[in-house]
This record gives sequence, C-alpha cells and structure tokens, in this order.
Amino acid sequence: MRTLPSIHTVGDDVRVFVHADPNSLYQLQILQNNICRKASNAPWYVRNYIFHKDLELPTISKYTQDISKKIFDLAANHPNPLIQPAVSYEAPPTPVHPKATECSLRPTRFHSIHL
Repeated sequence: MRTLPSIHTVGDDVRVFVHADPNSLYQLQILQNNICRKASNAPWYVRNYIFHKDLELPTISKYTQDISKKIFDLAANHPNPLIQPAVSYEAPPTPVHPKATECSLRPTRFHSIHL
C-alpha cells in the first residue's frame, strides 16, 4: 500500500498555534528546551537562551510571531481584493475601567448615609 506524502504549508503551522492555550505553548517551550539540552549534552547551569542563540533555533513565541508576519505579508500582496483589507484590521480599543475610587458602588464622603 502506498501513502501520499504530507504537504506541509505555512498555514498548517498557524492553525495549530492560533488557538493554543498559553499554558500549552509554555509546556511546548519547556519540551523544546529539554530536547536542546539533551541534544547538545549541556550541563544544567547553561541557560536556555544560550541554546537558542548557539543552535540558531527560535523560541516557540518567536516562531509563531515570524509565521504570523509571513502570513500577513503574503495576504498584503494577495491578488484577491477581499483579503487585502484584513491585513490593516485594527482591534477596537479595550474599555477603560474606572478606578476603585471612582466606583459608584463604593461609598465616598459625599454619599455617606445619615440616619
């Protein structure tokens, strides 16, 4: 029986990491660090950033940032005019919460109860 080779694209990488839980990405980073440590036979006191610098291996967060940038660059130059505006999307501003001193439920000296 013959199997077809898998086709690996940039989009496959992004779909995996876009919906990933931050804790899962952290655990994946720990796994990558452990594999680098064992592959290079480094002692325990060598810091993780040294592995990534010496092996020229990006961290998981850097890798996802690079892939996302690559996808947005491809989308900006896409011939389909419906895809191009998605690149310039800006999220709405996050609402600003009032300070605890400005909260209407908190009694102040002006709203004291007189019996």
